Amino acid sequence: MDASELYWLPFRQVYQQLQAANKSSIASLNELLNLNLQWLLEGLGRFERPSEQSAKALQAGKVLKAPAWGSKRGITIDKHLVEATLDLSNTLDLNEIQCHLLLKRWLKNNDVNIPAPAVSSNTAAPLALPAPANSGAGTATGAQQQMQGLNQAVLLSEVVQGVADYYAQERIYLTKCQQFVIMNSMDPAADASQSCRDLLRRLLDASWESKVYDNLAALLKPAAAKSSASKGPGSDAGGSGSKTTSAMQAGAFVTTAGASSGSPHMVKPLDFDQRLLLHKLQQRCEVLSLLTQLYCGTDPTCLATAFKRQQAAPHAANDSESTGVSASGAAAAAEVAGMRWPKCSEERLQQLLQLLGDAVFAGGVAGAGIVSVVARAAASGNEALHLQQLSEALVSATGCGYVPNVPAITC
Repeated sequence: MDASELYWLPFRQVYQQLQAANKSSIASLNELLNLNLQWLLEGLGRFERPSEQSAKALQAGKVLKAPAWGSKRGITIDKHLVEATLDLSNTLDLNEIQCHLLLKRWLKNNDVNIPAPAVSSNTAAPLALPAPANSGAGTATGAQQQMQGLNQAVLLSEVVQGVADYYAQERIYLTKCQQFVIMNSMDPAADASQSCRDLLRRLLDASWESKVYDNLAALLKPAAAKSSASKGPGSDAGGSGSKTTSAMQAGAFVTTAGASSGSPHMVKPLDFDQRLLLHKLQQRCEVLSLLTQLYCGTDPTCLATAFKRQQAAPHAANDSESTGVSASGAAAAAEVAGMRWPKCSEERLQQLLQLLGDAVFAGGVAGAGIVSVVARAAASGNEALHLQQLSEALVSATGCGYVPNVPAITC
């Protein structure tokens, strides 16, 4: 199987390289942006859902083809982690191959080694697993066991949570990389400005806004709808069929007690679902921020602010140099203004608010209230008012003011 489309460079490293770009590294910057073009265009949608083809490829245990710039030797499969990967893939709703790559990277980054369990004819010996770095949990032995007769490892709850946190961070850093392109495009003083403007034009021409919107819609859609569809009428993933469970899966502000996983190959933390919800809220905020940046791209205020910052750059040492800087800044502003920026139309505004209302309030009256209130602003035809109302709705409805219990990520 060719897994090239599933492979990605770790986005935390990509983001750090973008931030470190300077005039002497423009060639490397351009190469990095081109390598990640499809990921920057498609965003979170490039992290795929589980598939039968990927599951079979994982179980086959053969080396999978990867892009030469990423892994010349391909993606190797750790066979004793296959069943755990399948369980984790289902839990995170992530493609099996991508989930295996994610798991292996987390184990390597945290210096955790999970050897293949020794198989006996009748019983399974406990497997010791070093705790993740900085976890303070020490070495655990009793909680991890292998299945009888199978050479498969079991992931401790610390590992499961660590991988889930790592996955959430990768998604957020990807969105930060997308934001980086816009922000640097609008800052003529930035060393990466021209490279980002060249890329931004390609992204906008490829209908970037619609892909960002689709990513947001996927984050806002209730997870319960996906699980119930596969189980048939009258069934419920949580077994209770309660509105509280559905609301929590949708991402509403509902708290319920966590439950341990029934998976034989991984131990799910008791608060796992709540932490996934916090990750989801943070991802919503980042994607919403990206979408707002796209809608504000041609705002004269934004362009003027960037232009003033460029005029005040310390490298303008004399009048002639200052004149050149001003001219380049004006040219950059004109180039940005001439791009095919999307508009926050009344129809798009209504779609966004409907998604927000349905997700945060699980389709309740409060969600409909947000839509009706902003509809009055939309009727005015004032795009600035659209954005203001949308911003207020985001802060009040999506939890963007709430800081999840995950490592802080700043621009």
